Amino acid sequence: MRKLRVNLPVMLLWAATLLAAYFWGSSGNGPSEQSPITASDGLTAPGELPVTGGLASSLPKSTGSDPADTDPVVVQVVSAKRILAEARKELRNGLLSQKAILRAFNRIQSLDADTVLDAVKELESLDSRHQDHEVLILAVMGRWAELDGDTAMNYAEAKLSGDLRAGAIENVIGSWSEGNPQEALQWYQRRYLTGQLASWMGNSAPMLMTPIYLGLAHSDPEAAFESMVAIEDEEGFRCAVDGMATAIVGLGKSEQMLRRTGKMSATRQEVTRKRVLKHWTRVAPADAAAWLLQMKASGERSRLIRQVGLAWVMHEPERALEWLLENAADDNRADILREAIALWAQSKPNQAATWLRRLDPGPDSDQAIAALAQQIVHRDPEGAFSWASTIQNRVMREQAVSSVFAQWAIRHPGQAAERLDKADFPAEQVSKLRLLVAPDLPQGSP
Repeated sequence: MRKLRVNLPVMLLWAATLLAAYFWGSSGNGPSEQSPITASDGLTAPGELPVTGGLASSLPKSTGSDPADTDPVVVQVVSAKRILAEARKELRNGLLSQKAILRAFNRIQSLDADTVLDAVKELESLDSRHQDHEVLILAVMGRWAELDGDTAMNYAEAKLSGDLRAGAIENVIGSWSEGNPQEALQWYQRRYLTGQLASWMGNSAPMLMTPIYLGLAHSDPEAAFESMVAIEDEEGFRCAVDGMATAIVGLGKSEQMLRRTGKMSATRQEVTRKRVLKHWTRVAPADAAAWLLQMKASGERSRLIRQVGLAWVMHEPERALEWLLENAADDNRADILREAIALWAQSKPNQAATWLRRLDPGPDSDQAIAALAQQIVHRDPEGAFSWASTIQNRVMREQAVSSVFAQWAIRHPGQAAERLDKADFPAEQVSKLRLLVAPDLPQGSP
């Protein structure tokens, strides 16, 4: 079965569609006649007024005079051709960058039920060889799905083909699921049963369940949960859980969903808990960690402690590391600390090093020190060499020192050789480093 290939602009556009749909829906206001993107996201250029609903209205000012004396409302219809031209200009001026795609998407949002059909016809008549043509089609399809998901999907099925059809289906489902996720789910089920979905989307077909269940859970969490547990396809279930977990965490009902996992199979329980905790940790890591500690000791609990702790490190590294030291299982605590320090040191190496100095020497600290040395060797090779030299375990120390020294010697052989001469290592170890790592390195060369 083929694997879907979707290029970067397409993926960025789809991500923008899903994010716009989710955050619009999460406001609780539902669809309105005015596009939420053009109304509030600030993506229009400085000095420009956003065009909304396909219309630019010039409303009369209130003067307190008789209504009969008020000038009539002047309505200027913005054509689909003009909207597409403005969107294409955004794309080309921005060289198809992420910012350019989002600004073009903002322009496309001004299409209404009438002009979106004109836009489709206009795109059919234009040269399809330029890359921005594909991005514009996907943007228009997403907007069309907001207005009429069923018709937009029928067009994608009948008029498009290959990767473009697959990308359009993704965009349509993302937008359709925000406004009418039940219809989107029914379409998915029909095409899944006939096998058409697999032929169009390949292995990525189950991923459509993520935006569908995000929309379902946002509108009716209870019904969405009952529908989700009835899914027979395991990959489809995983993707549905991911969408539902995103919405549930946003609604502040993470614990309620986790409590409902008791009747699932062990495999599905872990899948659901893992995905809910993934999203929960992003917004409230301490709360997710507290809930997790209520679970009975088990292999699953240990795996989830690792997941939550490492995700927490990205937000509050010191607090997360203290929690990991206290709650991680003895047999994998050293590995977890190594991963945590590596993550922290990528952005804040000095803070990670300061915290490490407070850690008692031992197996846990050895793994963490090795991780720190690998992270800082390119920016501070001498510091990395010094850190690696403090590892207590002899075998691990020699491995870490050899690795750091090899990388240092490639870039700055003279400095590395000079530092090696000053190292307080046994002569045998120094000779081994020279022979195994840099056999031609001159001793004490400047």
